[in-house]
Amino acid sequence: MKTNETKVGARRGTALVLMLVGLALSGIGCKTIQTVEFKPASEQINKQPVRVAVVLENGFCKFEHHRDPEGYVYPLGAYLCPCARHVAREAFSKVTEYDSVDAALKCPDADALLIPKLVKVEIRARGVAWEKRHALVVLEWSMKNLKDQKTIWLATAEGRAEGNVGTMFSMDKNDRVAMQQAMDDLYRKSVEAFNQSQEIKAFARTLAQP
Repeated sequence: MKTNETKVGARRGTALVLMLVGLALSGIGCKTIQTVEFKPASEQINKQPVRVAVVLENGFCKFEHHRDPEGYVYPLGAYLCPCARHVAREAFSKVTEYDSVDAALKCPDADALLIPKLVKVEIRARGVAWEKRHALVVLEWSMKNLKDQKTIWLATAEGRAEGNVGTMFSMDKNDRVAMQQAMDDLYRKSVEAFNQSQEIKAFARTLAQP
C-alpha cells in the first residue's frame, strides 16, 4: 500500500521529468552560432612583384554553413574574407579589391586576377563523448592573367581538424573549437600553396622582363 508521502514523491518525480522534457523540446529549432575568428599566424608569405585584383564576392564574404538537426550555423565568410585579403596583401606587391570578376577585369593597374572560392565544407560527428568529430574545409585559389584571362595558377587548400564529440555540456564548444582549428589549418595550407607556387614565380619573372 502506497503512503501519501510516496504518492507525493511520485508526483514530484513525474513533474520533474515533464519539465526536463519540455526544456529539451523547447531547444529544438534553436540556432547555435559557431563563430570562428581569423588571426594571422607567424607563417611568412613570400611577396612577389605582381599587381593583383583580388575578387572577394559578397557570397564569399557572407557565407554561412548550416548543419541540421543540431541547428549549428557557421558564419565562415567572416573568416574567409579577411583571410583571403591578408594572404593577397602579403603575397603580392600591390592589391586592389573588387566584389566581382567583371569589375576586377576593368582594373587599370593590375597584372592578374586572384579569385578565392569555397569548394566544400564537411562536418562529421556521430555519437557522443569519446566519438570523433571531423571537420573539413576546402578552398580553391585561382590566378588569371588580366590580359587574356588565361589561368596562371590553380591550387586547392584543405583545412582539417579532429576531436572528440563531447557530452551534452561540452559538444557545442568542442564543435566550435574543431571548426576554428580547421579554418586555421586552411590558412596555413593556403600560405604553403602560395609559397610553393612555381607558376606565380614564373609569371612574376615575365613581368620583370623588359
